[in-house]
Amino acid sequence: LDGVHLEVTYDSIRSGVSERVIFPFGLYASQGFWYCFCLDYRREQNVSFRADRVRRVEPVEGFERPPHIPSREWVRSVEDGGGEMLEVRAYVSERGMKSFELASLFGKIGRDSKGRGVIVARVPRSEIDFYAARLLSAGTGVKVEAPPELVELTRQKAKEITELYS
Repeated sequence: LDGVHLEVTYDSIRSGVSERVIFPFGLYASQGFWYCFCLDYRREQNVSFRADRVRRVEPVEGFERPPHIPSREWVRSVEDGGGEMLEVRAYVSERGMKSFELASLFGKIGRDSKGRGVIVARVPRSEIDFYAARLLSAGTGVKVEAPPELVELTRQKAKEITELYS
């Protein structure tokens, strides 16, 4: 709101904790998370950061204000696939259909032609680890069918849990 640049400490799943200077254009909610859309001077491009992964924020001076980007344009570009998106398909049991966890993650759960609960959604590839952990927390209430990398990551996480108890 103040139109200032920020020095932030950001904790990324892929690259770990880093310090960076950003100019935040605004915040938006998507797939159950708040995101900050901003100019990231480290990458020298506009990006979205998960707001809950920002660990520290301090105003910083000495940078010229970039041209304004309306939030509506930014959100539209994200929804149109601004980053690489994966299509998730999962079958959901009757118990899983009542899961707050799944509903908060994907919204309304549909039914296929056989009456089975089904999730069909697009998720950012960068968030695949998060989705695997959340889907695994639904236990036997959900079975991931696609994409293959999400199936494998969910299988790996289940194996790690099994190994804890062996």
